[in-house]
Amino acid sequence: MAGSVKSRAEGSATGSMGSRIDAMASRDKMIAVGFTVAMWVVLLFTYFAVRPSVPSSAVSVALILSLVVLGVFNTASMVAMIRSYSKDKDFIYREDILNLDRNRRQREGHRAERGR
Repeated sequence: MAGSVKSRAEGSATGSMGSRIDAMASRDKMIAVGFTVAMWVVLLFTYFAVRPSVPSSAVSVALILSLVVLGVFNTASMVAMIRSYSKDKDFIYREDILNLDRNRRQREGHRAERGR
């Protein structure tokens, strides 16, 4: 009986595995985009917050260049990460989903044992 329940649970999990992987990948992309936007907001806020106390225009130019370089490199790394995750999403997320399902079954088994 327990074997048939386990195989049914695994069968339903693999049936929806593609949609679960897509959902996790989509959520991770949205988080990466959110962090990138937040980084640009913080960089711009920081620049405008310290701009009144900048002693010269040369320092202001250095700050702007630093802001742009930092923002561009971090944005490029996020884009590269999203592309990598999109290419290898099955490899990246399948093991996580299988572990989540395994942990969920173990918790349910422990609850059922306590309930007896």
